[in-house]
Amino acid sequence: MEINQKSFKGGMNLLVDDTRPTADIEGDTSRSAYGININQYRIGFNVRCRYDVLDPILSSYIDSSAPVGIKQGITTFGNYLILFCAGKAYFRPFNTIGWTQIPTFAMSPIAQRYWFIAVPLGETNYARVATPAANSTGVAAGNTTGSASSSVNRVNIASAFFGNIPGLLVQDGVNQPQFIYLDANNFVQCKVTQTYAQWTFTWTSDPSSATYGTVTVDERSYVPIGTYMEIYNGILFIVDSEGENIYRSVSGRPLDFVVNVDINGQKGGDATTTSYSVGVGGISCLKNLPAGLFISAGNACFSITLNTNINAPLLFGEYTFIRTPLFTASCITDKAIIDINGDTGFVDVRGLRTFNSILQLNNEGRNSVFSKTVSSLLDDIVQNPNAVAAVNFDNYALFAVNTIYGNVIVVYDTINQVFSSVDINQFSSTTGISQFALVSTDQLALFAITTDNKVIQLYAGPNYDPCTVRFMSVCSQNPKTQVKQSEFRAILSEFVQNSTATLTVFVDNRLSGNSEKKTISYVAPNPAYSASPSFTDANTQVQPLFWSTPNAAEGWKSFNVLTWTGGGRITNILTVTTDNTPLNPLGAQANVT
Repeated sequence: MEINQKSFKGGMNLLVDDTRPTADIEGDTSRSAYGININQYRIGFNVRCRYDVLDPILSSYIDSSAPVGIKQGITTFGNYLILFCAGKAYFRPFNTIGWTQIPTFAMSPIAQRYWFIAVPLGETNYARVATPAANSTGVAAGNTTGSASSSVNRVNIASAFFGNIPGLLVQDGVNQPQFIYLDANNFVQCKVTQTYAQWTFTWTSDPSSATYGTVTVDERSYVPIGTYMEIYNGILFIVDSEGENIYRSVSGRPLDFVVNVDINGQKGGDATTTSYSVGVGGISCLKNLPAGLFISAGNACFSITLNTNINAPLLFGEYTFIRTPLFTASCITDKAIIDINGDTGFVDVRGLRTFNSILQLNNEGRNSVFSKTVSSLLDDIVQNPNAVAAVNFDNYALFAVNTIYGNVIVVYDTINQVFSSVDINQFSSTTGISQFALVSTDQLALFAITTDNKVIQLYAGPNYDPCTVRFMSVCSQNPKTQVKQSEFRAILSEFVQNSTATLTVFVDNRLSGNSEKKTISYVAPNPAYSASPSFTDANTQVQPLFWSTPNAAEGWKSFNVLTWTGGGRITNILTVTTDNTPLNPLGAQANVT
């Protein structure tokens, strides 16, 4: 009996029993002897199945030039990587090696992490002037301050200051935030943001003027100390250091948190006077999603949107909020929530979940649909928010999480919509990734910092990681039938270096015989093809592989594990078995008492 598997696009399947492979619903050609055209594999390590074959991945490499010390964050900014290490900040262009310190940057050297966000150019420059608050008799005259319910007039003014320049705002939860920006010569610079006390605005109102006023001092910039940050609808939101309240900036002015102004356009209160609380515990995630601002706090998730309804209450002329409960699962960190084909995937305490941020499904997140084929990797494992991360890279959703194999990257193919791999060699399984940094400008590159304070570039090394795939079991599905494997074949294709391939056979979940390793020599073509147009697979090598397994045991099921090196791809496998139907199998006799 021959079982010929020529498709692997179904990805990994750890949900069903490995004796029950799923069928390829796109056709019924080349059916196996069991009536199923298998297109899945049990589990793969360091492989991809996007092109319906099993492809290898490049190894990672450690950036040995990175400064020594606790790694508090990594991100991209313009054409630079920015690294925060032991209270200092460093930068380097993407295509260079070696880091340059930003001399004026100094924050907490012991903070476990920093928070940062790219801040756009300020969009508004009008003066905000509150209407007088009514007194006890309902008369506004004589009152010089506004109130939270006051309307705010927007007065055009002439000023060179336009809110803020674009840059990177950095928080450590303890010190006044710092702002990294590029100067006129495109050099990386840094300055400390202003406090509430430093917010200053001096102007003279002149309704007869075309600009409605004359400005002498315009330092309307103030950023409160906090942690998580996100921009939504032109407003910068910051979670306070205790994780309980959310501060908000003036609309269109992300570095100006003086929402509370008086009738003269002067500051009437700091960010705490206009803060917002979800009231359900510490906030662990703040994320801008298509349907609103996503907040995870305690064991609940909410969507916060601006209340733009007619006659809705205002807060010093700014919209207030509508809070919509989503579900009771919790996203444990803002570093582990990403978009997946219009859906939203995140890491919670027990595993991977998704929810549709548009429909706002009032459920526990669609973990039963999204991660069902890999859920057993995460069984009974509590995730550490300091050692998980997620990122979209090359149309794959990568989740760095703790599993039964240690800290690994679980790979979801967003094009084929299947889980394709567990990447186990990009970093040590005893450590984790605390943050990704994606470069997607004129090149595509992925960097990360690990919990043991290393900087690595993933999938960019000179060599390939060794690939291992456990295929689905061969089984007749008839309880009285035993199978005995006699041979295994595979096609190793498109490799250009010496390779190895090792087969290990299991019968009834027990090792059957010794693993057999084959060494394959790459032979350069003579003559080599060099004409135009070129072909990506020209001059590569294809090698049929054959293992005779006469000593394999007989049993209810048999499965094969194939490991290979050298960068080749597996395009086909063939397992040859014989079916025996003893009246009373030896295995059954041995277990009868």
